[in-house]
Amino acid sequence: MNITDFSFFIFLIITWIAYYATPLRSRWIPLLLGSVVFYYFAGFEALLVMSVTVVTTYIFSRLLEKQKKKIFLVLPLVINFGIMIFAKYTGFILSNIPGIDNANDITSKIIVPLGISFYTFQSVAYLVEIYKNKFQPEKNFAKFALYITFFPHIIQGPIARFEQLSPQLFNGNKFDYDKNVKGVLLILWGILKKTVIAERLGMVVGGIFDTGEYSSTFFVIAGAVLYALQLYTDFSGYVNIASGAALCFGIELTPNFDTPYFARNISDFWRRWHISLSNWLRDFIYIPLGGNRKGKIRKNLNLLATMFVSGIWHGANWTFIVWGIYHGVISILNTFTYPIGEKIRNKFGIRKEGFLCSAYQMITTSMLVCLGWIFFRANDIRTALNMIKGLFNFDFTNLIDKTRILCRENGLEKSQGIMLAVFLLIFFVVEFLNYKKIYISDKIVKMPFAVRLFIYVVSLITLICFSVSGQGSFMYANF
Repeated sequence: MNITDFSFFIFLIITWIAYYATPLRSRWIPLLLGSVVFYYFAGFEALLVMSVTVVTTYIFSRLLEKQKKKIFLVLPLVINFGIMIFAKYTGFILSNIPGIDNANDITSKIIVPLGISFYTFQSVAYLVEIYKNKFQPEKNFAKFALYITFFPHIIQGPIARFEQLSPQLFNGNKFDYDKNVKGVLLILWGILKKTVIAERLGMVVGGIFDTGEYSSTFFVIAGAVLYALQLYTDFSGYVNIASGAALCFGIELTPNFDTPYFARNISDFWRRWHISLSNWLRDFIYIPLGGNRKGKIRKNLNLLATMFVSGIWHGANWTFIVWGIYHGVISILNTFTYPIGEKIRNKFGIRKEGFLCSAYQMITTSMLVCLGWIFFRANDIRTALNMIKGLFNFDFTNLIDKTRILCRENGLEKSQGIMLAVFLLIFFVVEFLNYKKIYISDKIVKMPFAVRLFIYVVSLITLICFSVSGQGSFMYANF
């Protein structure tokens, strides 16, 4: 069940009615039933695989409550990570073993449940924090199952922490008109970002990355920048829909993005991009390895190891591993260059918050991030290296004609391109306002009902008229 499909919204409305029709203390039950039904549509086998993680985590959390034995922590971690590694990485591992030529045939029947990386990391966080006495485990198995399977966030996150999410799930929430209005607005905005912007960007991005015919400076830069926007509008679009759906039940999911392309250095980028994953990596990889407590060399090695895990978490491909290592390296370089930048600014009296300094830092950071996205998007290392090589192919002949051919061959006609430019402009304005902590949804909630109704109608008409038909699944659903 794709969350941009009409069937999802019928499902959401039915669950919403059941939720508010149920007595307050029992409102978690419709959410659990709805979550099971939602995931069932991803495949019964996938539901069974996920159930193993849920049951394993629950049993060992109760054992940890009685005795804080390390074996009660290590064993479920091995089981949960083992399931994820087997499902996601068996094909990759076999394909890199000399003499095995039929890795795809061997692994073709392996089930890879949607969102396995997300719910595995959520389960691991739950167990580790119980082991550290952060909170007591949930005794009610059904309630715990809801925490793991809550349908808005199970496929692409955010990766929720138990202390933040569980009270909202289990205690029941009274109907809040403002939250429901904000929820609907978030859903509409998320659908627009996915179906109107991301899908159209994907047409051009695919033409650049997948054909090998556009490997010159202009097209490589265009491909990297457009992919950066495609990935962000796609992923944040899902998060908007998920957060909006949860908000309709009075549940606030943890924020997962904070205008990442306004970041002023690579560390700032990771504080703004996929925030729940960044926090998870910090708390369960970087800090346990020693963080910054054991000297500069150890700190840098910890950074590199953490970003390597981030890369491999995203998928079974050398491109993701290289992407993770790349971010580890530029994160390390950032620790050296940041103090140098501070000295230069102080020497020449450059204001850190001034326009020129801010713009320079944002542009250079975005350039570094976009360079990494080339590896992230490429199908293999050879394609990525050819794209990098193309950066130095300064062929600017017939750019306009080549661009027209690229767009036309990939389904983006002139009118579609103009429409995309208009919606990208709207997107940039909203992002800038968010960066300035001005949230349009807060303004709309306070508007008269007639104005809000007009906004809803215009939004629906926009989605009906301008959404790309037959759009693909969300990109992060594969991770």
